[in-house]
Amino acid sequence: DLGQKKSKVAKLGPPSANYHVLLSTRNIRKLPFGQEAMNMIAPLPDFAYLVTDGGFDPLADFDHILIASSNLRSVTQTFLAVDYRPSRDEVKRKIETAAQVNGESIDWEDHAGVLSGNPKPTDGSVDTDPRHFVLLEDKVAVLVRPEFLPAVLREDVGEEKTAANFVGELTKLKRYARRIPTAGVQFVAHDLHAALKRKKGKSGM
Repeated sequence: DLGQKKSKVAKLGPPSANYHVLLSTRNIRKLPFGQEAMNMIAPLPDFAYLVTDGGFDPLADFDHILIASSNLRSVTQTFLAVDYRPSRDEVKRKIETAAQVNGESIDWEDHAGVLSGNPKPTDGSVDTDPRHFVLLEDKVAVLVRPEFLPAVLREDVGEEKTAANFVGELTKLKRYARRIPTAGVQFVAHDLHAALKRKKGKSGM
């Protein structure tokens, strides 16, 4: 049955991404080996930041987790989106806890109800991760590079296949997951050679 429908989760990530994984944690949490299944994303630095340091429980707190990247060797190229179950205040607090554990602070900006913030080192050192957390409507949160921030904040209307379009799809995480309702993981990749390449001057994970 799973082979009868092709995943379309690539529409949920930035246009530059060539690697997409959608975890339907609402399905995975029902499995007896659900916790073990989360080991596939445990090596990611963002997992350590948000789960180990922030205190999120990915199985209990998120119904879906989207991971997309244009360069798998660079953590700062990773795009992350989740639809969460706790209150927005609790999500915000846990992100702040993760920042504090890592010697950072985060100042939130309110954009007509949408919150954004970029964790920065409190000791004044260089911020090596430019990505911003954004708490959107409909209990969706994203971690996104600054060049896509205007689109996420809907300050940039954009054109066909531009950065603005994938933002409109983010709130449809559940719809994309329902295309293959029994799947715990949907994976789409193209041009993996480009996704795995090490860019000159960029540090890897």
